Amino acid sequence: MKAQKFGTGESGRRGAAMQAGALLTILAILACTPSFAARVYRVKKVGEYPNFTALSPDGKTAYVTSFGTGEVLAVDIAGRKVAQSIEVGGSPLGIAVTADGKYAFVACRESGTVVVLDLVAFRIESTIKVGGAPNSVAMGPRGYRAFVTGWGRSSEGTLHVIDIRDRSVT
Repeated sequence: MKAQKFGTGESGRRGAAMQAGALLTILAILACTPSFAARVYRVKKVGEYPNFTALSPDGKTAYVTSFGTGEVLAVDIAGRKVAQSIEVGGSPLGIAVTADGKYAFVACRESGTVVVLDLVAFRIESTIKVGGAPNSVAMGPRGYRAFVTGWGRSSEGTLHVIDIRDRSVT
């Protein structure tokens, strides 16, 4: 078992996820408070081969990519259940949420695309072709760009930069 890390968002929250077959345990959501209090949540049966996790800015929802089912799952952390799911196809891996919490960018390895999810309507807004095998996504500090790394023999060492405003590869 390998822990997957995700960094700090605008809300100042941190977390880590661990996969074990078809089970995902959200190990920790740490609220950055003066007391450094941490709460542990467990959610069972989250897709097939869950991989990456990104938090909503308010820390109430964890967005999880399910590699085996080709879906993105919205997990209600307090309710400890999958609240919504959407098929994005193409073996989704990395996911990152914009600072305003309105969109998620999902790297889909098999299709060589980045899917943009409208998180308010919970639907696919657009699909951006980047080629190769995109693996992980990170949002830029100013919120204008998404950085997508390439994975696999044909695209090792590649970095795709997406302009978030016009959904184009720069």
